[in-house]
Amino acid sequence: KTEESFDEIEFVVMKIRFDIPSLSLSVIDNAADAVAGREIINLHCDSLMIQLSQNRDGYHELELRVMSLQVDNHVHNAIHPILICCPEVKDNEPFLHLSAVRRLQEHCSTFVFRYVAIRVLEVDIALDRRTAEALVKYTEPLRKDRQMKGDDARSWITNLTAEMAGTNKCTRSKDTVSGKIDISMYFVNSGRVYFEQLHLHPLRISLTFTQGWYSTTEMTLGYISSVPSLVNAPLTFTSFVVSNAFEAPDNLLRIIGMHYFSQLTTHFFSIIGSLAIFNGPADFLANVGTGVRDFFYEPINGLVHGPAQFIEGLETGSLSLVRGVFVGVVRGAANVTWTVNSNLVGLTDAGFIDERIAHQRALTDALRRGAQRTIADSVSLAGASVARGVRSGAMGIIEKPLQSFAKHGPVGFVQGFGKALVGAIIKPVVGVGDGAVLVMNHLSDATSHAPLLPQIPKRLRRALPRKHQNKPQSVCLIPHDDHAATAQKIVTVNETTDDVYIGHVYIKKHLMIASEHSLWVIEEKIQDPWCIHWEVISHFGMAEGGSMRVAVFSQTGLNSHSFEVNSTANFATFYDLLSMQVRSGSSKSTIALHDSNLSADLRNTHKFTIPGLNSCQEK
Repeated sequence: KTEESFDEIEFVVMKIRFDIPSLSLSVIDNAADAVAGREIINLHCDSLMIQLSQNRDGYHELELRVMSLQVDNHVHNAIHPILICCPEVKDNEPFLHLSAVRRLQEHCSTFVFRYVAIRVLEVDIALDRRTAEALVKYTEPLRKDRQMKGDDARSWITNLTAEMAGTNKCTRSKDTVSGKIDISMYFVNSGRVYFEQLHLHPLRISLTFTQGWYSTTEMTLGYISSVPSLVNAPLTFTSFVVSNAFEAPDNLLRIIGMHYFSQLTTHFFSIIGSLAIFNGPADFLANVGTGVRDFFYEPINGLVHGPAQFIEGLETGSLSLVRGVFVGVVRGAANVTWTVNSNLVGLTDAGFIDERIAHQRALTDALRRGAQRTIADSVSLAGASVARGVRSGAMGIIEKPLQSFAKHGPVGFVQGFGKALVGAIIKPVVGVGDGAVLVMNHLSDATSHAPLLPQIPKRLRRALPRKHQNKPQSVCLIPHDDHAATAQKIVTVNETTDDVYIGHVYIKKHLMIASEHSLWVIEEKIQDPWCIHWEVISHFGMAEGGSMRVAVFSQTGLNSHSFEVNSTANFATFYDLLSMQVRSGSSKSTIALHDSNLSADLRNTHKFTIPGLNSCQEK
């Protein structure tokens, strides 16, 4: 019986399809210089479809579709809460669509693709300096590992050339080197990929970059500080189409990268026009242009249908013109004021900059959650912004010279007083500017047909409880918990404070949250939390009726607070949260926290240790 040829073999028909409603991927940063592990990036995909099939002719077909993609930014003090997102498409087109057809080959390790096509819809990228530096630091170990391996084609050629140059010129050595070359060429050819048709569709990116005015000690990241602020810079890249390509994957990726990189020079003027300083005039021209277009188009369009429609079109066009001019002037003035303020705030101290960013994040978060704001609310917030600038400037005159004097002596006192004087002038100006921007943005949004709404993160930052108290960077990778994330948001004061969430427990009338710095107490009917720093807690123990008693130092002496607990399990959880700080030794405190020997006898609450006294005290 003659052996059947490979082309005549009928393969098994097979099809596998995976439909995933949503997929979330978290990037956790637990670097050595971090206090604890923190989620910095959350990638969320909706409606994934992966299909792999094989037909009778020996073709493998792969199809991947992703309807939407969003990357949330959880870097501490980041300006933009959304790093990458795709605008909504009315035709229900997938954000990412990949199709590939591979032909099976006999006795060949080379991948042969008949057809590969990738299409990506428009992408909005919003980046700021803090996020860029955090991502560079996070990926630095990967870059170092790649440099240490040195397994790319250029290193291979260099090493082989050096080996050939140092080899003896005798025939036997020449044959040995030729054998090495043949073996190496075999492996190089076997690692190549053949594409009959490779089609990468055009790509459009809207890039926003916000520069941050704060000092950094990393000299390697100095190039990031030289990038100007950009607002919705349009970057359009043409398609990449090749036929009968036979290249190694690294070389092919390098060619594709050069194809896109070479087109950046053609976007020079569009990038210049997207500078933040030009955003105000550009926005003014866009709004006025829309009003002028409607002023002429609407009456002409109505005249075609009749006199009544002409009058209606004239009214609609006139209102659109007035609205466009008003919105253009107000929003343009707000953009210019914002740009000036963003530059002026760089002359102040880091504390005022962080406080300003935290206030802006709180306002943006309130708008994202659908909070309605009236003109009275905007005026009130504007007044609070002015008061914040004046208060910070006045406090700086008192605190800044004293802090500089403690560090550098009389010379530092003079320098600190000069910086405080500059801050006392600039901070109120920045406060007035921020207040004016709030009012002007409210007026423009109330007048405009389509107010600009900020993007909404998919969820809150993931809460990562510690795995071991003596290992700050060791955290528990648990599924996302909405309650824990909400408790973490309370601990960090809406992501304005870099505190570390430890755990929480619901008792009878209170929600108890333990963090790195404090114990948070929230009553059911009172929204404002009560924050108790660990260093002011003397001791704790079980009181009568199964409640937990916590003694706190105050200006009037030792005060005892009792918290009713509704179950033994919750009491044990509450006790564990309190005793965590006992085992850690309260390294950040001058007063150690002590328990009431509950591990020996939960009912033995009459003896306890008070910090500063050597003997046990009787109740």
